[in-house]
Amino acid sequence: MCLLFAATHPERVLGLILQGSFARLDAEGETTVTERFEVFPSAWGKGLSKDLFFGDIPEAVLSRAACAHVERLSSTPGNVARQLELLKAIDVRAVLPAIRVPTLVLHHEDDPLIPVDRGRELAQGIPGARLVVCPGRSHTQLDEQGVMAAAITEFLARLAERETVDEQLATVLACRGRGFNPQMLRANADRFRGRALAAPDGETVYVFDGPTRAVDCALVNRAEAAELAQGLVLGIVGLGAESVTGSATRQATATAAAAAPGQVLMGRALHDVLAGARFRLEAVNGRDELYRVEV
Repeated sequence: MCLLFAATHPERVLGLILQGSFARLDAEGETTVTERFEVFPSAWGKGLSKDLFFGDIPEAVLSRAACAHVERLSSTPGNVARQLELLKAIDVRAVLPAIRVPTLVLHHEDDPLIPVDRGRELAQGIPGARLVVCPGRSHTQLDEQGVMAAAITEFLARLAERETVDEQLATVLACRGRGFNPQMLRANADRFRGRALAAPDGETVYVFDGPTRAVDCALVNRAEAAELAQGLVLGIVGLGAESVTGSATRQATATAAAAAPGQVLMGRALHDVLAGARFRLEAVNGRDELYRVEV
């Protein structure tokens, strides 16, 4: 969530510190991390977090019994299983290149939960991000050598005022069809905090800083204009007072052109960001480039 916020609202973010984090759980063809998480539902409430989250803390300081007690207070095995399904669906690699704020990525070398390779992938995907690998086999706490604390202190000390950012991550909605009312589309975009802007090709597109609101707007449009074909794309755009630039506008127009009357289609990047949302997304013709939005 913080990655998406930083890409969408860079003017509100001074910097990012990501610790033990990831853009996706497993690399292509791997299931190592997923398998680690899959033991959680059956072992929840028995102190499993002692090994996976706090591996470097001695039993005398933090006991397994104490961790088991906190686990039982914090959630149920059923809820943990549902959260695992959401985690498995996360893949925000497409968002990483859009993050233009100073970023520090921290990871323990022997993290027993999220491998350090996931931290490396995260740092490599964010322009200018710095990766600091700390000694230890913990997922959460600071290392005893102070490497992590020193990196954080240095990062905060060096944060300076950033240049004005003209580009930002946004969701672009393009519409195609006959017999619809442009005023209706503009009013619906306003309702969901979107902006009606002129694209470079002269077409009007609708730009949203929140992907969920963009999809909600498209569904309302469809309810009011059943023959409307709509395309949604997540990408970097340049915003002006009355216009918008960027490849996302062309991609949204092309996606709308591929949609049948009454369809709402979206690209892969937006699909990945919406993992776990309330929408039902189905691949078009079995492909994974375009997805159809269902309710």
